[in-house]
Amino acid sequence: MYENAERWDKDVPPDLIPAIKHLRHSFDRAQWAFGWTTQKLCWSCFHGNLDEEDVKSHIKTLGRLKQEAGPVPTQRLAELLEVGTPSAVFKAFFNFYLEGVSKQALNIFKELAEIGLANEPRLPLSHIEWATTQTRHLIRSNKHNIENWIKEACDKKVVHYWRLWKAPLFLITKPLRDQPYEAARAWERKDAKTSNELLNWFEDLYVVFLDGKLEQAAGEAAVELAKENKPNQADSINAIRNGSTKASEARQENVGAETAIELPTQSRQIQLIGNGHNESTKLLMAPQMDEGINPTFDRRMKLLNRVQKAKPGETVTTEEAAILLGIEKRSVQRRVSKGLLTASEKRGRITIDSVKRRLPKSEMDAESTSSN
Repeated sequence: MYENAERWDKDVPPDLIPAIKHLRHSFDRAQWAFGWTTQKLCWSCFHGNLDEEDVKSHIKTLGRLKQEAGPVPTQRLAELLEVGTPSAVFKAFFNFYLEGVSKQALNIFKELAEIGLANEPRLPLSHIEWATTQTRHLIRSNKHNIENWIKEACDKKVVHYWRLWKAPLFLITKPLRDQPYEAARAWERKDAKTSNELLNWFEDLYVVFLDGKLEQAAGEAAVELAKENKPNQADSINAIRNGSTKASEARQENVGAETAIELPTQSRQIQLIGNGHNESTKLLMAPQMDEGINPTFDRRMKLLNRVQKAKPGETVTTEEAAILLGIEKRSVQRRVSKGLLTASEKRGRITIDSVKRRLPKSEMDAESTSSN
């Protein structure tokens, strides 16, 4: 369900392909920024044994992502974290992840609509339909990230166990789904067949959520264009921009007092029933600075491409390993000392093979399919 039937570049004029590739890569970067950070913090809330420096780094990144996502998703994130049950914590981070990537999808739709308008005589569809089709293809091309996000947000990756992964019971309980929440049974496991069906359900939820926002933006852009009296191209571009942002602006205005609420400077700890308190939840709910780290996404995408093509024995610097893994440089050395990464004979370098083993499979899948 929700699979792409054709390649995205079918019937696309060759001179437009580089621009569309660039936009698709920007979606990969949003997937990594929101997906990696939320997945790591969700897992840390459940299990609490990430390095403290790593948790602080992810929390700083979360501060920047909150600004990108906006006040309403940020407020919902805080409210669900306050509930504190595993299902609420999972929903908090999963929904925030979807909100973040949906915002980037809508930005890409606006860019594609403008590209389509400038080249409409050469396209098989109207520029809005063409931009909608391209964005819809992009959304579905990243559907595979959801399965990996869910598994890695809930559990530590074990290769021989991953294919037989079983979903914890809290994934079907309130407020995430409709079953009553039972604290004592939250971490019981469903059977493999039900777990696979549940993963498919979450993948479909991702597509439906982003598709809904896309259809709303496309419809509003069409309405704004229809209101123009014999628009020239400049007027049409302005109508696209105004129409595709109108709903989001209205939603921000209508939240009233809700958006005026500032996140508490101090908040009670998340109480993950059955797991107790851990340092990660204390850090997450502690007062946070507004500033966030700004990872070099372009550099990381290039490094991922290099890792994918690397031959046995090739290495990266400690700094490059830190960028790839989303951690501090000093954490790389600690992982070497624990045997989680392998240092090269050459000082200050880490083997690519050991770094690759620590990367989520979704990272490599996204890089290998981004041009398809």
